[in-house]
Amino acid sequence: MQRQIQFALISILFTSLPAFSAVDFSGSAKGGKAQFLAIGKPALMKIHGEGAKVTGQLKIENGAATGEFKLKLDEFDTGIALRDEHMKEKYLKTKEHPEAVLKIESLKLPAGFKVGQTLSEQTFEGQLTLKGKTAPVTGTFSVQGPGLATKAKFPIDLEKYDVGVPKYMGITVAQAVDVEIDIPAFEAK
Repeated sequence: MQRQIQFALISILFTSLPAFSAVDFSGSAKGGKAQFLAIGKPALMKIHGEGAKVTGQLKIENGAATGEFKLKLDEFDTGIALRDEHMKEKYLKTKEHPEAVLKIESLKLPAGFKVGQTLSEQTFEGQLTLKGKTAPVTGTFSVQGPGLATKAKFPIDLEKYDVGVPKYMGITVAQAVDVEIDIPAFEAK
């Protein structure tokens, strides 16, 4: 009889483990940065902007992640002061629209995902608001470690955000710009 009780308790414990292994998490981005790469046509020129701070929240619940992240557009630096001035004043209009906002609406995580595991090249979908316009975005992300260090990459189409296509001395920037966000850790709430 005692063995049957032990067997029943062990069975209950093992069948209920998946319910206990689902990890919920809520945290704030810590030390995040964004960068972009715009290619010129002809493809002789590459414009690399970096240094924009990223803040935001991440929530993991019921096997899915959601979040909202803000990028400080006025902090982008391309290495050329005049180009930065034109980008911020003429195209992005950062005085009127100082931030871009990326909303991750629902990102399905693999079954059994736990904080601390590594995920590589997972797909996400969300909405990006830039210069007062909102459009869907799709990209990839990777996560690793207990702090959920995250890298996300996604292309944006400048036309969807009414940015205009920068041109200078016969070189036109391509309409698609690649954005990368790097968040070294999330601080749990």
